[in-house]
Amino acid sequence: MKKKIVLQGIPFCFGPAAHMIAIGNELRKKYTNKVELILLADGTVFELITKTNLFDKVYRFKTKKSCINQKIFDLLSSANKIISVGDFEFVRYVVESGLTLSLVDPLLWMWKEVPEEIKNCDLYFAVDFPGVRKRIMSLKTKYDGNTNIKLVDQICSIDEKQYDQLENDQSIIVHFGGISNPLGTNIELVTAMIQDILDVLEQMDNINSIKVRGGDKILRKILRNIKIPPSKKSIEFGSVNQNVFFNELSKCKAILSVPGMSIVYESFTLNKPILFLLPLNYSQLRQMYLYKIIFKQPSSIQWEDLNNYYSIGNNEEEKKAINELIKMSKKYFKDYEARNDFKILIKNYLVDNKITALLKNKNSDVSYTTHLNGAQQIIEHMFK
Repeated sequence: MKKKIVLQGIPFCFGPAAHMIAIGNELRKKYTNKVELILLADGTVFELITKTNLFDKVYRFKTKKSCINQKIFDLLSSANKIISVGDFEFVRYVVESGLTLSLVDPLLWMWKEVPEEIKNCDLYFAVDFPGVRKRIMSLKTKYDGNTNIKLVDQICSIDEKQYDQLENDQSIIVHFGGISNPLGTNIELVTAMIQDILDVLEQMDNINSIKVRGGDKILRKILRNIKIPPSKKSIEFGSVNQNVFFNELSKCKAILSVPGMSIVYESFTLNKPILFLLPLNYSQLRQMYLYKIIFKQPSSIQWEDLNNYYSIGNNEEEKKAINELIKMSKKYFKDYEARNDFKILIKNYLVDNKITALLKNKNSDVSYTTHLNGAQQIIEHMFK
């Protein structure tokens, strides 16, 4: 009889989708056709995962009060295992309904207060990142040595051997995750950055194509306010199947991206240069600082690099930091002097031989960059 596994995750950003795909692939590898994979998802996660053929059944599902209706309860109660990626609210509703599940948390390093829901999980998987190991020790002490709290590696499913023979096609990938999030949407900033990047790349003879990757729905909305420059270059917008994206990433000249968990480790694995763009949300802001610890001189554009803008502190309270980000984003949209500064920084990076792949900082823990087997470790813990 087939094992029935339900996977669910927070609906925004590429990271949860990449993690769910990686976990699903490991389940397929372990059980082949003896497992039934069921997806509960919404938003960008639903959009990206349904471009794969990984899941047997797919349900559009939004986490909210009373989301565990009779149909969903019957589905969950018939499953052998339930796995959520980062959705503490879903955990609470599932537990309240009398069921149990496991939680994968890629952001333990970021939480000011760790949600109490973790103590009710079958297994709580904290993904490794600076500060996580110390926090796990504190959590185990708080919960009387709870053995259900597990440290796992970063989660990255890309196989570099599959792509290492592909030739550079002189393309640039412009990558935006996390445009929408519960504390605000940064459409103005993304619109301005895309327009400014297109204007710069259009003038560059050594760039053949531009691929702007992000959620289809949000990019369609943004495109209404973008002036596509007349060009012989190929310009694409939208999301693609993960395998297609890995193929694009392996062949590109460089990637311009807001900070993110999955995209950084995918780029590192394929030895691809990445320039960090202005952060859109709190986790991206915090990651920008931490990547300076992990990687040797990561290339980035930060708010303080622009005239009359300022740094948002690494330890700033989340809501305050988000308000500052949104305020500066709205200002930037209409600030053509700052936008010209941004264009110059993009051009300098691409022209002045500053394109270098991420290198591990010799002072950082090697596991943050070379140990990427988190999905495999999760399956091993869950199915001993």
